[in-house]
Amino acid sequence: MMTLISEIVIVTICVGALMFLHKTLPMYAAKKGENRANAEDGSKIAYEEEKGRNFATKEYIDTIIKEIEKVKSEVSLMEQRKHNLIERQNENLLGVVKVAEKTMIMRIKLSTVI
Repeated sequence: MMTLISEIVIVTICVGALMFLHKTLPMYAAKKGENRANAEDGSKIAYEEEKGRNFATKEYIDTIIKEIEKVKSEVSLMEQRKHNLIERQNENLLGVVKVAEKTMIMRIKLSTVI
């Protein structure tokens, strides 16, 4: 079962990865657009740069969405496990209370017999 620290570590790693992608993908796309534009005439330069930025933005957003869904899934699973553990603990405590109650009843019955 993951602890809060583990959850924080996972979120920190995801944020770091997203920050890395946020910096590298636009640079990659911009350079790719620049290289293509140099090969073509001047009228296509602006078009290619914009296309590269849009491509990088789309990939960046897709990556963020995937990471968010992954973290949400992990958190949901952890919450379900936590809920199941609490349910089991409650059932065990209820069993202990029932045994204690039966013991008390038996003790009262024995004390009235003796």
